[in-house]
Amino acid sequence: MKRTINIVDVGANVGDTVLNIGLKDAFYLCVEGNESFAKLIQHNLNHNYNYKLETCYLTDNPNEKDYQPETTNGTNRLLRCTHTSDGKGILSQTLDQLIDAKYKNIFFDLIKVDTDGFDFKVIRGAKQCLHKWRPLIFFEWDKAYCAEQREDTLSIFPILNELGYHECILFDNFGNLFDKVDINNKALLKSYINNTIGDGLPFYYDVLAIPDKEDYNAKEIFSIF
Repeated sequence: MKRTINIVDVGANVGDTVLNIGLKDAFYLCVEGNESFAKLIQHNLNHNYNYKLETCYLTDNPNEKDYQPETTNGTNRLLRCTHTSDGKGILSQTLDQLIDAKYKNIFFDLIKVDTDGFDFKVIRGAKQCLHKWRPLIFFEWDKAYCAEQREDTLSIFPILNELGYHECILFDNFGNLFDKVDINNKALLKSYINNTIGDGLPFYYDVLAIPDKEDYNAKEIFSIF
C-alpha cells in the first residue's frame, strides 16, 4: 500500500513551496509566523491540498525572546532587538516541541526551512525529529543572514553529520544545480560560502542534506537534477 508523503514547510510564506511541489496526495505541515502570510496560505491552499497550518515561529531556544518580526519585499524574518529584553518579544517554540505536541504520530519525509537567517536555529531545534525520521532537509544557506544572526556559517554541518547526514547538494539562489559536497569537507564548504554576493556569483545557496538511508543515494539524486 502506498504511503502518504509528509512534508514540513517552515517559513511557508504564502504557500508557494507547496504549490511548486504540487503533490495533491501529500500532507503538508505549514509553519508561518506572519499572520498576513498565514491568511494567504489558507486562501491559496484551501480546497486543493491536505495541510495543517501553524501560525508560530520556530527556534532552538524558546526562552530567548528578544526578537521582533520585520516584513520587507514579501518576506518575513526575525531580528534581534535589545529593547525587548523585558521578555515581551516574539514567543516561539522548537520544531521538536510542536511535533511532540500535535504531530508525533506522523513520519515526515522532508523538512524545508526558509526563514531568512533562522534556518540553523530551526534545525538545531529539530534534533529529535531528525534523529527519529532522518528526512531530507532543504534549507537556505546565506552568509549575510548568518552574520546578522551571529551564526558561524559552517556550524550547522557538524550537527548534521552527527545526525547521520554526510552528503549534501548545493543549488545557487536561482535554483541551478551547483555541486555535491561531503558535509565533512569543511574547506570546500568554506570556500563556497565565502565566494558569494559578487559579480557572477550566487547571493546564497539552498542546501539539500541527504540522510544515510537505504532509500536515498546522493549520487543518484544528484544525477536526477
